[in-house]
Amino acid sequence: MTQIGVVISIKNDTAMVQIKRTSACGGKCETCGGCEVSSQKVEAYNTVGAKVGQVVRLDMKDTQVLFAAFMVYIVPLIMLFIGYAIGYSLFINEIVGVISGLLLLVASFLVIKRIDKKLGKSSKYRLQITQVLS
Repeated sequence: MTQIGVVISIKNDTAMVQIKRTSACGGKCETCGGCEVSSQKVEAYNTVGAKVGQVVRLDMKDTQVLFAAFMVYIVPLIMLFIGYAIGYSLFINEIVGVISGLLLLVASFLVIKRIDKKLGKSSKYRLQITQVLS
């Protein structure tokens, strides 16, 4: 994953970078008017010594992006279905199945939050400034 942004502040080896959020349609919103593309601030390791106001390139490996998306979107869904199946098969009751599914869904979010804290400290799962463009 590659993004282009502007450095807005620097603290130690971390830079706060303003990037333009990309839309699902590829950022050509002026043609359809279906969405509003805004900007967002992200933290990135400043590995190239970028200064405030410079346009930079941010990179993260696609495998890390896909892993994070899988953890956030797919794992909770799987846990919801597993919880429902366990609750329904043990008690032959749909309400118990739904409740156990929701409980496992909430538990999966708590586990993901804990994993996110650990991975957030690792440079492997953080954006890095790889090039100063201007």
